[in-house]
Amino acid sequence: MTPSFEEELRKFETALNEVGASDNTLYEALVSRDELEQLIRNHQSVQASELQRFLALDEKLKSIIAGKKAEQWEFLGRWRNTLRPDTKLWWWHLDEHAAKVHARYGVWTLLTSLSIALSIALTTDTFNTLKTTGTSMLFVFTTFFQTIVTLASGSALTEQGRKWLMGLAGFSETGSRSLGTLLAFVALCISLLVWSCLPGMLGKHYERVAKDTTRPGDVSKAITNYEYAAQLDPRNFQVHFDLAEKYDDTNQRDKAVREYEQCIRLDRTNFEAYNKLSRLYNLRKDYGMALAMLKSNLTTDSPANDPLFKVFAKDKQYFLHLYRGWANAGLKNYNQAERGLRFATRLRKDGASAHYILGTVYGAKGEKLNELDEYRIFIKCLEDNPGQRDEVEEEWIAAAREALRANPEGD
Repeated sequence: MTPSFEEELRKFETALNEVGASDNTLYEALVSRDELEQLIRNHQSVQASELQRFLALDEKLKSIIAGKKAEQWEFLGRWRNTLRPDTKLWWWHLDEHAAKVHARYGVWTLLTSLSIALSIALTTDTFNTLKTTGTSMLFVFTTFFQTIVTLASGSALTEQGRKWLMGLAGFSETGSRSLGTLLAFVALCISLLVWSCLPGMLGKHYERVAKDTTRPGDVSKAITNYEYAAQLDPRNFQVHFDLAEKYDDTNQRDKAVREYEQCIRLDRTNFEAYNKLSRLYNLRKDYGMALAMLKSNLTTDSPANDPLFKVFAKDKQYFLHLYRGWANAGLKNYNQAERGLRFATRLRKDGASAHYILGTVYGAKGEKLNELDEYRIFIKCLEDNPGQRDEVEEEWIAAAREALRANPEGD
């Protein structure tokens, strides 16, 4: 007598419940599945409730095989070699399918691991950037964020971790590997966003705060804020330029040189930075470097050769020729120095610095009257325009007055 579909279904269910006790239990389950398939092909009547149970048991069989590595079901291969089942009888080939799935799991694991590594590297870099800027609250936030990213993305590699994350997200266990990779990738995207945007945004904030710090007593605060801005946004050439000016104003000239040099590396056409750096080189008596800077400032791609520069920026040209004349004077190229400085005085007749250095050139050439005339013009320029005292050195004023006192008649 042919067994009923219900009887075979119970045998199949019983065998599935016992799978794992021995190899034979799996064999019995697969044979029961063969019998059910045969009944269906023989047009055995199947009730809707039986069909639902049948489909559920099929899914259970798939999950049993998929939950193990292919080598744990290697006897399936031996059975196939003996029984030669039709390839349409998929339940005899589930170990091959499981091998493909586990191979895909390896890809998911690799992608997950890569995302985790990059996430941790980016958050660590952000963490290290912020901790040097005194931003205590953001430092705490970044530490917390780094911990969360490490915990969440690292959990994606473990079975229990994936279940925990999926429980938080409200997902089932289906597709847990790909979901783990997705979560790690989301963590990577968030880390990349924070790493790329947060330091720059904070750098802009500190730059604005520094610019708003205008009271004389707050120069140190302005410097601190500019330093934070430069650390957070190191590609911002204007921050380096402004910081260099603050260092220069407070006689921190070595630091000013470093910041002007960094500004020029970022903006090769910043002629004002070239001029100010040349001035500092001259003050350090590094006249060769000063001339090199000024030569760079006169290259074809520099604004100094732009017609608009020549029309609208006489003041910038003035400083260019002033510092070049100063450097030539330091190198004892007195004739070149005189030509450059006289051109500077034509560009700006009240340019105190140019008159003083031109006076020293005349003194070195033994032209005493011309030397004293330039010193008198120098002193008068300062009296008429006291704002120029910021452009000259105090020892220049003392030296000019001493020379004039020693030669009151200009003899």
